[in-house]
Amino acid sequence: MENNINQSQNSSDSFNRQLVQELTTACEGLLWFSEAEYPFQVIYWHDLESWNLDILLEQENVTADTKVKVQDLLTFFNSAITEQEWHNELEQAEVKRYQALINVLDTNLQNIQVYLLGETEIDVYILGTVNENALAGLKTKVVAT
Repeated sequence: MENNINQSQNSSDSFNRQLVQELTTACEGLLWFSEAEYPFQVIYWHDLESWNLDILLEQENVTADTKVKVQDLLTFFNSAITEQEWHNELEQAEVKRYQALINVLDTNLQNIQVYLLGETEIDVYILGTVNENALAGLKTKVVAT
């Protein structure tokens, strides 16, 4: 999947380009923390009808027997968006950035699902529908040993 927006001039395409830019800005410099830190990449799939989980697996060269787990948005981001008493200023600022990212996702995408592909090095896809005709979201990686 890639950041692939057609260049036609209708309002839907304009909204989609704006969404890609908003997502890019919201996740710029954020690293998903696990046993390793990985950046977020924006994903845009321009034809929702041509997408399904099998297409995702094929696109990412993942075998059919790969473990696939599905979570909702808040379950996945819970530890990143929850403020703790012991957070220092930098950690508090990062929590606020994750909360803002969740807001961008939740405001612009419907039916958001988080797909976790694999067991140790897990590819994570945070995807939702856009205007009932496209799929957008983010990709990152989690390392869990």
